[in-house]
Amino acid sequence: MTLQHQDCDTCRFEFEDKKEYLNELSKQQFDLAATTHYTTGRSQTLMARLKAKRFSQIFNYLDQDQAGVIDLLDLAT
Repeated sequence: MTLQHQDCDTCRFEFEDKKEYLNELSKQQFDLAATTHYTTGRSQTLMARLKAKRFSQIFNYLDQDQAGVIDLLDLAT
């Protein structure tokens, strides 16, 4: 085998290794993108409103005398 032929083989193996590495990297990025949850600003706004509404519902339920204050001692009894 000549030196030039060996250099060709080395380049081909390096190219194949690089190609395999890039394919694996691409697959990992695809898998990550497929399992990631994305939300829009509108979705986040809706969730914030729902959380605030639910908090108000719970607070109003616990504020038995409608004074705007929750008395934890009264809740314990």
